[in-house]
Amino acid sequence: ILALLAEYQLKEISTDIRAAKRFAKNHGRKLKGVTAIGYRDGEEKNTVVVVKREAEVVRQVFAKYTKDVDGESMHRLTQWLDEVLPMQSLKNQKVKRGDKWAVTKVRRILANPAYIGMALNTDGILIASTCYPAIVGMKVWRKAQKKLAANQGAREGKRYRVHTLGGLLTCDHCGTKMRIK
Repeated sequence: ILALLAEYQLKEISTDIRAAKRFAKNHGRKLKGVTAIGYRDGEEKNTVVVVKREAEVVRQVFAKYTKDVDGESMHRLTQWLDEVLPMQSLKNQKVKRGDKWAVTKVRRILANPAYIGMALNTDGILIASTCYPAIVGMKVWRKAQKKLAANQGAREGKRYRVHTLGGLLTCDHCGTKMRIK
C-alpha cells in the first residue's frame, strides 16, 4: 500500500511540474536552462539582462546572414564568430565541442524568437516574452526565418540525393559502401 501511495504522489508531483512549465512557457517566462547568447541571468528570478558586446555580435550575425540575396553562409559565420567572439568568452554557455562555434549554434541563434522579445508557447505560436528584451528587429528576424526555411529545403534535397551507382561499390580497405558527394 505504501508503494502505491508513493507512486501516486510521484505522478501527482510530475503532473504539477509539467503544468507549471506549460504555464510559464505559455506566458513567455524564462524556463531554467542555458540563457541565450547576448543575455545573462538577471538579479531577480526569471529575468535576463542584455550583455552589450554579445548582443552587438548577435545583431551582426543576423545582418550578415540576411544581407542581400546571398548573405553569409553558416560555415563562414562560424569562422567569423570564432574570431570576434570565441566560445570560451561566453560565461553562461555550455561548450560541448571544445572552443569552436558550430553551425547548429548559429542556426539556433537565427531561429530563436527571444531575440525579437518573443517566445513560442506550447502550440508553437509566437507570444510576447516577459523576460527577454528584443535585440533584433522583427523584419530582420522574419527575413532570417525565410532564409533558414529555404536553406533547410535545399539541405534536405542534397542529403537524400540518390545516385545510380550509390552503395554498389565497397572499399577494399575498410569494407564501407562508397557514397557520392
